[in-house]
Amino acid sequence: MAWSAGAVLTAAQLNTYAPQARTSYTPALAGGSTTGNATCAGSYVQFGSTVHFWARILLGSTSVIASNPTVTLPVTALGAAPGVDGLSTTFNDVSSGNFYFGRGWANGATAQIYIVGTNGLAAGVSSTAPFTWATGDGVFISGTYEAA
Repeated sequence: MAWSAGAVLTAAQLNTYAPQARTSYTPALAGGSTTGNATCAGSYVQFGSTVHFWARILLGSTSVIASNPTVTLPVTALGAAPGVDGLSTTFNDVSSGNFYFGRGWANGATAQIYIVGTNGLAAGVSSTAPFTWATGDGVFISGTYEAA
């Protein structure tokens, strides 16, 4: 919103930009993957059409990661724009203690997630990439995107 010099702002206009409380949401795996009995947590705050969020999915014994999994978003995104949203993803292999970094982009109700390889190029997540998934392994995603 643009204001002109000398404008008198109302409380309602200023409250539009007041800090908002975070809202909890429960993320889930999608795109052929199964959340199963995973432990899932997330929250978000929305200012106008801008959504800031984080999500954590710790796999359970009945969770399945398939090729090109997605993670559900708290608010439907405006559209698909690979590389524009710049969502940050991290994958944790608890058996080795290693973390693998990736990127994501919002696409409607879900976020597509990718691994960033040592060459800097994006690669697909699968049942064996970036490692063979097991109980306790984690998917973490956070970032900002535009709501529909």
